[in-house]
Amino acid sequence: MIKKITTIFLKVIIFAARIALAVCILYIAYSTFSKWDYIFNRFDTRMEWNDSVGFEGHGTSEDPYLIQSTEDFILFADEVNDGGYFTDVYFLQTVDVDLEEIDNFHPIGALEDGYSFRGVYDGGGHRIYNLKIDAEDFESKCASLFGMLEGTVMNLGIESGRIEGEYAAGFAICAGDQGAVIINCYNNAYVHGDTRGGGIVDNFYFGKVINCANFGHVSSGGISAQICSFDCEAIIACVNNSDIRRPLINYESVGGQVYDCYVGNDISDLNFAHSNIDDDYIPDGTVLIDW
Repeated sequence: MIKKITTIFLKVIIFAARIALAVCILYIAYSTFSKWDYIFNRFDTRMEWNDSVGFEGHGTSEDPYLIQSTEDFILFADEVNDGGYFTDVYFLQTVDVDLEEIDNFHPIGALEDGYSFRGVYDGGGHRIYNLKIDAEDFESKCASLFGMLEGTVMNLGIESGRIEGEYAAGFAICAGDQGAVIINCYNNAYVHGDTRGGGIVDNFYFGKVINCANFGHVSSGGISAQICSFDCEAIIACVNNSDIRRPLINYESVGGQVYDCYVGNDISDLNFAHSNIDDDYIPDGTVLIDW
């Protein structure tokens, strides 16, 4: 009798253990699925953002999401910093953006957040005014319009502002991969980096800067340069402002190649430069505006 009871008890324990194991497996599977579903949905951002975020358009090259106001631009920045990589998604800015009311603009794809922009942002020949960034309170101490960039930014001007940090640049601090390109853009804001300051980029190791110019004042307690203050894969057809005594690049550390750069004093020099760029330098489908 005791043996029979013991056998039944063991069977109950084994059955309960199997149920518990099955529940654990289901929970782990569900958790793993949710985690990866979240990750993949963050990468698959082509069409879903239209309804949930509210930009007009569909994010394609033929029908890009439209940045039609300062509020749209701030929303775009917030979405990237919340994890919206916008991989291969297209944006078109249709108006000038004035950030006068933003006391300290958080870089788009800030390094401390771990996110980056992976789409195409076309400024449409429009400008950003009153861009104010002070990275003293940022974990990365980096200041620029974009922090980490893995996509394309083109046809955009930073017309005014003040950008300051340990490392500072007009458009981007670093390139996350070889898809990072800044093309036909200019900076006219004040840039100061305690360690390094670049008019367009700082440590843009994987990326390319094409047909860009800096007209703003650039300074640094360490190294400063009008286009790139640390490194870049390629600097092509960029304009060096002869009115400012700063080199085009940091010649001690730039490991990439420099092609067809010019000395110029105003924005019309960008039009001359891009009219002479070899087609191999221009990403497919890119249309460069005349400033």
